[in-house]
Amino acid sequence: MRTLTALIASSVLCLTLALTSVSQVCAGSFLSLEEGLASARAILGSGRSEEAFRLYLDLLRGWPEDPAVNLELARTAHKAGHITHALMAYERVMEFVPDNAGLRLEYAAALQTAGQNELAAGQLVEAKRLDPDLAEGDFSQDLEVLERRGATLLGSVRLAGGVIYDSNITMAPSQKSVRLGGLDIILDPESREKEAWGSYLHATGEMAWRPSPDSPWWLVGDVSGYHRWYFAKNPRRNLTFGRAAGGLRYARENVLAEIRLKAETLLENSEHSVSLYGGEGTLVYAVRPNWHLIFRGGLNHRDDQELRDRNGLYTWSGIYGRYFFNDQGPSLLFGLKGYWADTRTPRFNFTGLEPVVNINLNLPWKTELMLGLSWHVEQYDGPATVLGGPDRRDHQWKTSVFAVKKLSDNFQIEAGWQYINNRSNSEIYQYGQHIFLLGWALVF
Repeated sequence: MRTLTALIASSVLCLTLALTSVSQVCAGSFLSLEEGLASARAILGSGRSEEAFRLYLDLLRGWPEDPAVNLELARTAHKAGHITHALMAYERVMEFVPDNAGLRLEYAAALQTAGQNELAAGQLVEAKRLDPDLAEGDFSQDLEVLERRGATLLGSVRLAGGVIYDSNITMAPSQKSVRLGGLDIILDPESREKEAWGSYLHATGEMAWRPSPDSPWWLVGDVSGYHRWYFAKNPRRNLTFGRAAGGLRYARENVLAEIRLKAETLLENSEHSVSLYGGEGTLVYAVRPNWHLIFRGGLNHRDDQELRDRNGLYTWSGIYGRYFFNDQGPSLLFGLKGYWADTRTPRFNFTGLEPVVNINLNLPWKTELMLGLSWHVEQYDGPATVLGGPDRRDHQWKTSVFAVKKLSDNFQIEAGWQYINNRSNSEIYQYGQHIFLLGWALVF
């Protein structure tokens, strides 16, 4: 885009028109093209894209062949949702600068917005012909995004591993005794707070396929596996998790709807296993390009091989808002999630509520920072233990900080911290837990 910018700058620099009847009619009260462009840019910078679009149309009537007017009109029209005006303006700019690869990418993005994916694919081919090094230069990320939008088969694989420190692998109280049902109960050593170091390995894969670039319908699927080894042997708390899911997705410019059927299994110490079978759905609606509404939900049947009283139906639903601060990725997500459980034994039934806030930030040196805060409350229909007492009620605060540093397009290092503070009207469920991890990830 530097070449295009230089050409445009040279074509409009010091351009001043006399105050004539034509300019007064076509361009309002502006004395020069530079004055009009400055005003339009200021309006656009304040977030009033529709007002800026109308002003650029006025400037176009006064200076229909000016490259800067046409380029900025094209970009503003695309942002404001006037895609036909955007396409026509891009085509006029390409008459002035036919060999600019960056401009071809912008035009391809507008064509994709208009649903003309075949034509967009042709523009991508032409852009790479004009600049064979496009995939390695300043526009490599834009090219990747556009190619993914026009693809019929998408896939990704992520393999990660590292070391982990857990301050409380048993998620148990730190004190030696707790009071349950009016009695002081002495906890055995394995039922009290225990710290441990360990390691982890995590692999995920996702795939999506559609019959043609113009089809909004995708077949989607994902698989993942996770294993965590703790070096402590007494008590042992190794953990293995596996998941497989598949379903259907509908995707348009401002709407994404998806439903997947899934199976998940959690295995602790090669002895205690819990399986979940069910489905989950997602609906994302872009109210504006930088404002998304997200609705999610799921329904699962739990099959616990050891604690069969907890078997039954578990369901959840949530509504979230996501705001993107700019095109570079910083975002804010906030929302509310609800839980319900209908188990074989009524005293294990519960309802839950969880407000959540997450912030994603892009830092210098190709570093991404993710901050999370949530509060979770669960109300059970029965006491915490067979010793009786009031119905169990838990409150949990969870805070997390996670950072990713990209060393290359496919390799990154990652570090994170999570703190959980769980409080309950039953002392046996009160605990605090810090988890630290440091690892690496390969992404393809």
